[in-house]
Amino acid sequence: MLKLKSFILALLIALFISGASFAANPNIIQTSEPHVGEEFILSVDPSEIPNGGELEWGFIQGSENVNAMRLRSGGRQLVFTPINSKPIEVTAAFRDSNGNLAGSSNIIINAKEFNIEISVINDEPVTLWDSAERAEIESSALLTQRPIKLQAKLSPEFKGGHNFKWTCDAATVIKDDNNSNEIFIIRSQTGDSEVYISAFNEAGVKLGSGSKVIAVNLPLEVYEESERRKQAWFDWQNAQNLWNEGSYSEAVELGKKALANAPRDPDIENGFKAMAANYSRYTRGVELRARAKDLQNKSQFAEALQSMRRAQVIWPQDENLSEISKLEKIVDEIRVKQQNAQWLRETASAYDQEGMFDEALEYYLKSLEIVSSDAVNNRIAKIKERLIKIADADKYASEGSALERDGKLQEAINNYTASIVSNPDNALKQHIEELQRVMTRRERQAQLLYKEASDLQRKGNAADALLRYKESQAIWEMPEVARRIRDLERNVKNDKPLRNPEDFGIGTQADAARIIKDADALYLQRQDEKAAALYRKALAIAPNDELRAWITQLEDKIRERRAAQAANAQIKAANALFKAGKIPEAAAKYREALAAHPNPEVEAFMKANGISLTQEPQQPANNAQPNNPRRR
Repeated sequence: MLKLKSFILALLIALFISGASFAANPNIIQTSEPHVGEEFILSVDPSEIPNGGELEWGFIQGSENVNAMRLRSGGRQLVFTPINSKPIEVTAAFRDSNGNLAGSSNIIINAKEFNIEISVINDEPVTLWDSAERAEIESSALLTQRPIKLQAKLSPEFKGGHNFKWTCDAATVIKDDNNSNEIFIIRSQTGDSEVYISAFNEAGVKLGSGSKVIAVNLPLEVYEESERRKQAWFDWQNAQNLWNEGSYSEAVELGKKALANAPRDPDIENGFKAMAANYSRYTRGVELRARAKDLQNKSQFAEALQSMRRAQVIWPQDENLSEISKLEKIVDEIRVKQQNAQWLRETASAYDQEGMFDEALEYYLKSLEIVSSDAVNNRIAKIKERLIKIADADKYASEGSALERDGKLQEAINNYTASIVSNPDNALKQHIEELQRVMTRRERQAQLLYKEASDLQRKGNAADALLRYKESQAIWEMPEVARRIRDLERNVKNDKPLRNPEDFGIGTQADAARIIKDADALYLQRQDEKAAALYRKALAIAPNDELRAWITQLEDKIRERRAAQAANAQIKAANALFKAGKIPEAAAKYREALAAHPNPEVEAFMKANGISLTQEPQQPANNAQPNNPRRR
């Protein structure tokens, strides 16, 4: 049989079909789009084969780019598998019954590699706790130090058996790689993880490759802090439920735990203070009930009734009322009218001792309706006088608080002083002393700014002098400063923002608490550097060892993150150089990354690829092209 000289490989078969019509050139049919590594079929319609003739297949070029070549359907189909994407030219020729060439057609096959799409599979999205909204917020961020599931998919779908090979950059670890389409990666720090993948069929033919940059942008410590705050809130809710159910001891213990996990949560802090105060009242009530029981056992019914009534005032309970009712009946049998008056006075006295003057006054008046008493009348007069003074004190304190919020510290001090005169209050007295210290510091700072402004004015720097005069006057008003401001504003302008007393570390404990609250909000939004600046401002106003330690911890965290980011940038650049075969340049970048931030994984990678940690790397043996970082 004749062979064409240009054929690289010819597959021959004779096919005799009676009754078929003659066609000069065969029509070669593709049954599908050709892809590397996947079986591909070419066919010819049997009706086109010359009557009594035969069909002959052959490769003009690219026979070395295929394997698994064979014929099907009596030779009408040519089956083969492309092993790369190089062109393959196939011919189909017809010969008549005498062996003469009746016609031929050529077709060029360009096999494509499969596309590989890499996607992140996140079955359980990260949820961060919003302390302000008291709710979980889902985040698409990926966590450091936690497995991240990746999945690869061939496009179009490959119908035969195949496997995958995964690699990644030096700062990322692949876990449980079993050549499947799913893996887990772990990155210890925030940054971009570069992941690469290649697919092969069962014969080892490469089907295609792909890559993806995975942004790991949420530090594990931020997530853990969020979880602690969330658990703290749930513990606090459970503590409140336990309290409402009457399990006071368990509620207080759980409340302590919640406060320990979220010490700067104002709702938990204030709520626990109230719970602790109520628990103290509860325990006092328990003690008083126990004492009442002991007195009752000793037949001291009047004294027992007094103790039980005080217990009910401190911590009302239905069972107390039942005991009080029993004791009253016993006492009434002994001292009918007198005893009624007595218990009213004793109840009033209990309210009186607890500072509950309105209730005390009500019961004293009821006792007078039964039995007149000069002592009770005198006590009523004192209580009324006391209530008037308390009302006056509250009014002065409220006005002082409003003046303080407006920055009128001296007027606030005057009102607070008047409040103390009406109703002595050690806490308010200490606050007045604090305000006086703040005023002294403000006056001193204003004098310093005034002196600085005067020096600037003498040196001809009128604009900066005007700014300093304005800052001095804003902190502490002085007539001379006001005059100088008026004189300078005729010729110069300076509208730069003024520093306030807090910028000089001058303020009250309340100012510091407000600044810390703002800093906490910034910290929860992961704006660490802005939060640190506010924490430092609060520390300057109110020095505190706990806050100082927290600032040190936060600043260490900021420095650590900056170093890690700088190292990640160097590692990324080094990976690109390494992939391009520029080993010395890549080695220099890896060393720069290690100098910025230690990374055991990068050190292990350098050692595995013959790159010295302290000197220029050696070329790999037999001049082989080294693998990319972290590739195994």
